[in-house]
Amino acid sequence: MRATLLLVVLLLNGSASAAPDTPPAGTVRFALTGAIETLDPAMASSEAARTCVHNIFDQLYEHAHEPRPFRLKPALAAALPETSEDGLTQTIRIRKGVHFIDDACFQGSRGREVTAHDVVFCLKRLMDANVQSPHTWMFERKIKGLDRFRAASKKPSVNPTRSAYRTTEGYTEVAGLEVVDDHTLRVHLLEPTPELAWLLASTWTSIYPHEAVLKYGTKLERHAVGSGPYRVLLYDGTKALTLRRNPRYRKETSIPAMEGGPTHALPRNETVIVRTYKDPRSAWAAFLANEADCAEVARDAFTTAVDVRTGRLLPYLLERGVQLHRDPRLEVHYDAFNMKDKVLGHPAGEKGKALRTAICLATDDVYALTRLYTYRSERIYGPVLPEMAGYKRDFTNPTLPGEKETREEALAVAREVLQEAGIDDTSKIQVLKMHITPDVGARNSFEIFQKHLKEVGLRVEPIAKEWKELRKDAKAGKAQMWSSSWHADYPDAQNFLMCFYSRNTPEPNATWYSNPEFDEVYEECRATEPGQEREELLREMQDIVVRDAVWRYKFRRIRWTATHKRLEGYRFNGIAPKHFKHCAIKQDKDG
Repeated sequence: MRATLLLVVLLLNGSASAAPDTPPAGTVRFALTGAIETLDPAMASSEAARTCVHNIFDQLYEHAHEPRPFRLKPALAAALPETSEDGLTQTIRIRKGVHFIDDACFQGSRGREVTAHDVVFCLKRLMDANVQSPHTWMFERKIKGLDRFRAASKKPSVNPTRSAYRTTEGYTEVAGLEVVDDHTLRVHLLEPTPELAWLLASTWTSIYPHEAVLKYGTKLERHAVGSGPYRVLLYDGTKALTLRRNPRYRKETSIPAMEGGPTHALPRNETVIVRTYKDPRSAWAAFLANEADCAEVARDAFTTAVDVRTGRLLPYLLERGVQLHRDPRLEVHYDAFNMKDKVLGHPAGEKGKALRTAICLATDDVYALTRLYTYRSERIYGPVLPEMAGYKRDFTNPTLPGEKETREEALAVAREVLQEAGIDDTSKIQVLKMHITPDVGARNSFEIFQKHLKEVGLRVEPIAKEWKELRKDAKAGKAQMWSSSWHADYPDAQNFLMCFYSRNTPEPNATWYSNPEFDEVYEECRATEPGQEREELLREMQDIVVRDAVWRYKFRRIRWTATHKRLEGYRFNGIAPKHFKHCAIKQDKDG
């Protein structure tokens, strides 16, 4: 029995060891929900897996830890990309002297220097059809030759480990990934792609060596070989992970939260222990039992930890020195309208637009905000979020009830919109259809939605389908209305506005929205460098899609995280969660 347990916990150099009974002083402990199902960057999808992979590996770029709005800083790259005048070429300089960790996959088990060839290999492997990464969309239709490479990768390879992508093995050259020298990569794009650096800061573009793929093959998911701040000491496959400082990690200093603030050599700790739990309540219980330094406040326990009136922790937690962190997620929860629909969409012209607007005005999300998400959400009014460039503080959405507008006032405006469009008798409007998922929460939300529409004379019935089938109907233009959400892949409003670009139909533009005015501004924005001009274009696009009432904007969730007073340096980032190296345990009597 003991031998079996020891084999479950693997050192990534191929040996096995038992976890130490007592973690070293200064160890930072995190409690996460879900499973760490893989350590393969191309495959990590769950929040727990993405968090761990992102902290173990290096990426070319990363999000600065403290400043908001978000901004990028070079990581493996020596500087931000150099963009050609036409926006079609980006040159990336790779830091010299950065090495992979020592691992048995290398000759003599000594990690070699990271080069531009490694970046190319990882991008190719991400797009390799046989790897079956769910994240290939990031680079589809972006880099010259990469889509052709992906098509060729579907054929059987003479190299079963797929540790190299040689033309002699049937793969095509990727002209858009030009290795100028070991420390210079030139990326040739199909169209201007200003978001490229953001994409290269994602979990899925983490850098690892082809030698690791060659040695470990299908077992790569258990062997993390990178150049980041940590190496894996212990990994049990899903529930527990112990990380130890990488002794060969490049010199890095934190950016202070404010001018003149303190800086720190990174990582600030020697050891990180991550434990995962099946449900948030168990993770929260571990935090309360002092078995973790940081954990999300469980939804079911929220009102036993936080005063919903003030947003402050309850006294029993304050007395323990617990700190509360409020982090709105970069996401939009919305109701979508099928713009191909003859009643609600483009074919219905102004009457369709009036119906969409009236539905938006008549619907109240108090239930979702206070009951469904138990005060763990907040209203949003458009696709440009407050943390993003282009956000306008005084922005108002004319298709949604105003913050100070009463329910009766909003309903009156909705009825007026219908009348101005010539819809005097709503009983002549056919019964509308709303696709929902067959769960209690969706049913409850729909019944409230149905009640609200009835107040302006509109009838709606549900069509219950599993999410996969619901999405299939939406993409095929067969769903009239449905609820969905979009989560930012990078913190830029363009990542949300891309959902309305006609060339992105049916994914991510599942509404089949098509507006030449919007498309023109979108294409101009993509060719514009960050700055005031681009921010004005983002606002212009927001105004267009809000005016057309393509989505009914509802809310975004808020992540509430608790940390013990001994932990410092924590800051949540739901897109690129690279906070492990910034955290430290205060070594004092009160900690």
